[in-house]
Amino acid sequence: MSKQQIIFTGDTPDARVDWALAEDGKLVAGGASVLLAEFAANARSASATSLMVVLPGERFVARQVTTPARSSQQLLQTARFLLEDDIAGSMDDLHLAVSAAAPGDKKNIVAVEHAYITDWLSILKQHDLKPDILTADFLCLRADDADAIVLVDDRRMLLNIAGTGFAAERTFAEKLTGDLLTQLNAKRVTLLLCDGVRSPAFENTEIRRYRIEDRTALIKLYLASIFNTAPPNLLQGDLEPGLDWSARLKPWRQAAAMLAASIVLSLGLLTLEAIKVNSSAEQITKQATVQFETAYPDVSIRNLNSQARQLAGVADGARSEFLNLLSVLTTTLEENDGVELSLLNYDRTGTLTADVQFATIEDLDDLKEGLNNKGVRVEEGRTLTPVGNVYTGKLILRVGS
Repeated sequence: MSKQQIIFTGDTPDARVDWALAEDGKLVAGGASVLLAEFAANARSASATSLMVVLPGERFVARQVTTPARSSQQLLQTARFLLEDDIAGSMDDLHLAVSAAAPGDKKNIVAVEHAYITDWLSILKQHDLKPDILTADFLCLRADDADAIVLVDDRRMLLNIAGTGFAAERTFAEKLTGDLLTQLNAKRVTLLLCDGVRSPAFENTEIRRYRIEDRTALIKLYLASIFNTAPPNLLQGDLEPGLDWSARLKPWRQAAAMLAASIVLSLGLLTLEAIKVNSSAEQITKQATVQFETAYPDVSIRNLNSQARQLAGVADGARSEFLNLLSVLTTTLEENDGVELSLLNYDRTGTLTADVQFATIEDLDDLKEGLNNKGVRVEEGRTLTPVGNVYTGKLILRVGS
């Protein structure tokens, strides 16, 4: 049997804290503390196997995007480009997390100010509280049999639709929620109304209304949602427990250069693909154009091939080696699921340097063997470094003689 401690915080550390102790998904104890410090001193259960902290959702943005990224790390590398139209302010100041719940190419991305999360983690640490899961309240509202779920109390409104949504002040959020439900073509809405709250009206939707009698009933509802469909954990990337990712995170313009490099690869393979399937040439060019516009929205396209190569740092004289090496590396990575690419660099000497992450030495050996079998010479650039439960390494690739 597992016990999970859950804290529902307020806007600030001095606000009311609701807490619950759940055993195998059922509420066994709960209450409210005036201060976070009071919970830490008196209410925290020593028998709990994990701690979840649920923050108010007003500062969070959750959006669904379509991407072919194979892993959460790859998605995070391009997520800032995908969210630029939805976020006001600097993307560099955001912490991003990926939800594993969305199927196929559709992924849910959660964005919040990095400083907001680190400030809360610092406060929790001061009270000797180390969360295993950190999330937002509207992300904890999930209903499998409804297109959308809306929670309304006396001052706030929370929306969750397919793992995305928001939390906001009620007066502002009511019209926004109605417009969003219409835009997303939500046919059914589960409407949760706290005691004494009037029901908002949403057009063109089937509404099922439920009254939440008190805070205990609301906590039980949260628990049911949390254990049926786990909310995304914001402790990812450089905030992931036990992993120090900060040294491996690079400026996002390098991610843009990697995206431009993939455009070069797409264009370099254009002739071959066109021979295989005549109709594919136009589609590849169109996809490359979309990728370029996403990475460089302020750059006018004149010569897509030349501009992508320039922005990716690819010399004209080294075209064949770059494309060959990148193509072989991409293919071999797809054949070796145990290795992921984290950074890519190419220089004028015809050398492609790849920073990789892998679970076991055998995974790395399989990748090197696969590259050698395809005519690529491989050298290890530095000593393998353990990072938590994985390793990081650097491979130097050259075309075989």
